Amino acid sequence: MNQEQWLGQIRLVRRITLQAMEGVTEVAADIQPAGFPNTLRWHFGHILTVQETVFTHFAGEASKLSSKIFTLFSNGTVPKEWSFPPPSLLELRQLLEAQLSYIESAYAHRMDETAIKPFRRLGHTMYTLGELLLFSLHHEGIHLGYINSLKKAIALSGIDDPGQTLSH
Repeated sequence: MNQEQWLGQIRLVRRITLQAMEGVTEVAADIQPAGFPNTLRWHFGHILTVQETVFTHFAGEASKLSSKIFTLFSNGTVPKEWSFPPPSLLELRQLLEAQLSYIESAYAHRMDETAIKPFRRLGHTMYTLGELLLFSLHHEGIHLGYINSLKKAIALSGIDDPGQTLSH
């Protein structure tokens, strides 16, 4: 894959994520229907933190995100355990957009670069930033599936009105 192909895939997947945010209200972003361990807001933030980990941690660089973002959205976190308010959807959208721009400018020429440590998943080892990128796009797609399912569950519940609540 050449540089333009990598960038095209990153842009496409992120565009789909940003489109999934359209029409989601601040209320809907925090609804957690039965059977779902997380919320729409959590999934958008989680996509952000995983992509950030791929392109900073595995490149041996400091994150551009605050530690609060990681506290809220890293693996194993759940909204019901948050001890401070999360960012708004607008803030998350801006961070996702800025992250895409940063990846394009800082990493486009580094896809063949060896990561500072290998990443293992299900018996497969990834060694380069490009391999990690491909995995992170797969990860983003998985969470887009959850996002779409949550949006349907929320719509079916009819609870997207500030006057109504659903157990979080």
